[in-house]
Amino acid sequence: MKHILLVSFVVLTISLSAQSFSFDPKEPSAGEQITLHYDALDGPLQNETAHAIIYSLRIGEEPEAYEANLIEGKGSFTVPKNSQALFIKFSNPDESIIDKNNEKGYPVLLYNNGKTKERSNAAIASTYIKYNRYVYIDNDITTGASYLTKELNDYPNQKSDNEIYALIASVGKAQDNHDVIDEVRDRIGGVQSKTDATEKELEYAASLARVIKDKTLLDEIEETITNKFPNGNLATRTTVNESRNIDDIDLLLSNYENLKNQLSGDKDAQSYRNSMLRTIANHYGADDDIDNFWKYANMIDNQTMLASLYNSLAWEFSGESLDGEGSHIDFGEELSRKSLKIIESEKVDKTQKPTYFTDTRWQNNMDYSYAMYADTYALLAHKLGDKEGALKYQSIAVKENEYQDGDMNTRYAVFKEAQDGGLSVMPFLEKMIKEGQASIRMKTQYLRLFKENLTVDQAAEKYVALLEAEAKEKHREEIKEKIIEEEGKTYSLVNLDGEIVSSQSMQGKIVVLDFWATWCGPCKASFPGMQKAVDKYADDPNVEFLFVDTWESGEDVEGKVRKFINDNAYRFNVLMDSKNEVVANYGVSGIPTKFILDKEGNIRYKSVGFGGNDAELIDELSIVIDILKSESGEVAQP
Repeated sequence: MKHILLVSFVVLTISLSAQSFSFDPKEPSAGEQITLHYDALDGPLQNETAHAIIYSLRIGEEPEAYEANLIEGKGSFTVPKNSQALFIKFSNPDESIIDKNNEKGYPVLLYNNGKTKERSNAAIASTYIKYNRYVYIDNDITTGASYLTKELNDYPNQKSDNEIYALIASVGKAQDNHDVIDEVRDRIGGVQSKTDATEKELEYAASLARVIKDKTLLDEIEETITNKFPNGNLATRTTVNESRNIDDIDLLLSNYENLKNQLSGDKDAQSYRNSMLRTIANHYGADDDIDNFWKYANMIDNQTMLASLYNSLAWEFSGESLDGEGSHIDFGEELSRKSLKIIESEKVDKTQKPTYFTDTRWQNNMDYSYAMYADTYALLAHKLGDKEGALKYQSIAVKENEYQDGDMNTRYAVFKEAQDGGLSVMPFLEKMIKEGQASIRMKTQYLRLFKENLTVDQAAEKYVALLEAEAKEKHREEIKEKIIEEEGKTYSLVNLDGEIVSSQSMQGKIVVLDFWATWCGPCKASFPGMQKAVDKYADDPNVEFLFVDTWESGEDVEGKVRKFINDNAYRFNVLMDSKNEVVANYGVSGIPTKFILDKEGNIRYKSVGFGGNDAELIDELSIVIDILKSESGEVAQP
């Protein structure tokens, strides 16, 4: 059969934007030293000290990251002997500015005796198609397909390789090539027809079904695996994943004991074991069984997982907010202190550093984790009356987050006043208000301090209003730049009242679609602000808020969602995306994600995540709604 690839052209040259890159020798080999030449010109690293981030590639494996210093744009690197290709980016020393060459990076083929090394093109193709997130570039099927075509032209026998064939399937599905998809199904069928098929073979067939997005076929294969290998890898993974939603500690312990034997020898055994141990330890910690908590926590040998467990429980014990009622504060402080100590050690020891992380990126990652855990420790210190400790660690948190997290900033202002006095925090509050980053609590704090210290009530209110006006105007101009116009997606879901809500029924309304889940911390943190936004437009028949629950797991999902909404007294129109079809159709990659649709159903605005600032969230939604209203000649709501 003819090659079933979709493109006939091959990208072999490095596409340059505003910078220049070359290397020698021109046909490098594995184990050989190469010299890199880089000139930032007027690219992102202009006027920056550049260094190289080099990924050694092997098909089917995670990229392995290295760094090379450049002196006057020149540096050297010895290619690992097992490398099949290289993928290079350039950055400043702390990797805060990266030249990705317009998301293409700088791929480098390797050679043997003047000919492109076998699997070299495929390794680069895999980076664009499958491993792009490991090298922090966008997925690029077209470029990946061109390298894959060259691999198969040079080495036709590589089509039989499972990893390379999976890439063929990915490209075929992306380009809706029915010849490719039909052949993939035939290959899957060949595995299914084997009476002696191993679990590994069936899991590969399942992975192909997943690539071509054939859920019926995938379910069929996984059912076969489960029945044929009741103690196999899939059963193990399923048990570990389902254990996260089990509340019965006896059942958890039974699952753990049963899994210990079947985990022996599995390459992922330690990872599964640690995951189960974390679930058990977390259960005991939440139930105040301290002895058993330490018993199982001390069995975890993944240090960053252990730190995450400690921080998670410590945050829960803190009450999770300034006003939240904490419990076991002393124990929480001990756990938080331990989490910080672990991260400090991991900065140096790097025991959990992924292969695709450079040392610099690992340091940045650990700095971020330390700041997040410092935020937890500061809240616990505050509730223990340790004013100095609270301010010290909250300062670390807000600085690492560049004062972009609203909740962290709010706590910092409270701790700063408690330790250093009201006058000391007023400049910070003024700055946050002017920049539109002040929460409602920070604004209230500033008004109180203004009145207490300056006794000019009316002037204080006018001053805050002036600052807010400046911030809103700045915010409006920023948002106007982000307004888009994309064709809307169709949807039809049932809400918690059993009513069908569809894109068709929402025609003529401005719709805010908020994708969320009960397990999503940022989603839940945004909901008090979202309730205020819902209330603001409650009497407006032309504005509708739809909260699309998705990506849930476990039993009685609807009951769990209903309980969460009722327990928090939210007045939301919640739609159940039980099959995760709408979230996939909208291309959502993380939640919370909000889309604002105009009256014709077109997507006009997209927002991902929640920065912790309820006032900013409400302003953001209101500004977009006002813009869309003005387009249709409607009067914006004050």
